[in-house]
Amino acid sequence: MFYNILIYIRQLIYSLLIIVDLEVRKLQQVGYSTLVVSLPRKWVKEVGLERGEAISLIQETDGTLRLIPGVSKGEKEYTKLIVDADKITEEGLLTRIITGMYIVGHDALQITSRKGLRNDQSTEIRKACLKMTGINIVEQTLNYITIQNFVDPTRFPVNGLLRRLYIITSAMHDACYHAIKESNKELAVEAINMEQEVNRIYWLVVRQLLLASRDRAIGKKVGVESVLHIVGNRTAAKILEEIGDSEDAIAHEIIRLIDFGKTFEKTLLEGIFQLFETVKEIYDKTIKAFFSIDVKLANEMAQKVDEIHKQVERITEKIFMLSKKEISKENNLENRVYLITRPILWKLGEIAEYCSTLCEITINCFLEEPSELCKFEKIQQ
Repeated sequence: MFYNILIYIRQLIYSLLIIVDLEVRKLQQVGYSTLVVSLPRKWVKEVGLERGEAISLIQETDGTLRLIPGVSKGEKEYTKLIVDADKITEEGLLTRIITGMYIVGHDALQITSRKGLRNDQSTEIRKACLKMTGINIVEQTLNYITIQNFVDPTRFPVNGLLRRLYIITSAMHDACYHAIKESNKELAVEAINMEQEVNRIYWLVVRQLLLASRDRAIGKKVGVESVLHIVGNRTAAKILEEIGDSEDAIAHEIIRLIDFGKTFEKTLLEGIFQLFETVKEIYDKTIKAFFSIDVKLANEMAQKVDEIHKQVERITEKIFMLSKKEISKENNLENRVYLITRPILWKLGEIAEYCSTLCEITINCFLEEPSELCKFEKIQQ
């Protein structure tokens, strides 16, 4: 899983490099005081400009200029995506199309069928809408369903959404901890229910970041001041979403343990409880370092991840010792109960690794600006 996160980060970096298509052109003087620069022929052709037509120039806060073909009226253009449901036979594809529509920024989606939408298709569409914030069915007939996105991107700053992801996943961790400590199945079920909200917020973060990459005005309003921050923020959001998945998996394993009704040895339970507490401490302080860009705290938490691995190894060794005793007694049921605690340990170790990656992102953000710790010096060539 951690390897998949690294692959994900690499893909994001590649995509960002594709976005930045740098072309250097020199200023030319016309007359006594006028400076001009020519426009790339390829760009002019792509946007359909002709000689004598107007171009709007918008100056960003960082000094860059944004070129918009024609006279900008500040009006948003709405687009509608039309999907032919009769051509979709693959399982899950309709849900993924609706999710993709939401993420890439389409404002409306109409799913049509000449034969008439089947009941399973209508059900899949409704379930997909429930997974995302601000998506509603606005029109429905036997032959089509129209979905509208009512999200105002300026109402959802990215940092605020990331904090909400942390708050919910942290609550999931607390619910799992008390569920296993108190043998409370209802708390584990509550943690599983929270995971749906984690997914909804995650998709909203991804949508916000993609909109920010295309429209710098929206980017500033949602707190994304630089295109370079898009990669870090999306990676952070993905990590928080993965932590939610890990907590969800832990909750399912806890329910299995409770259903077995097994009372573990006291030392084993104490070790598992301590592991939960240590992971929670690392997670809380990692997030604190991330939002405050505290490089020293981030480094401290990254170092502490090794402690988690040692704890996992100690508890795993204890489980093997206890399971061997049960095998010698030919008590297969007891042995299975001990062994299903292993996934809980693995998932807690995964959460610690995710925290380590968040710490790396924090350190990278810290290095973007000069500080008392690191100063920038220009090199003369």
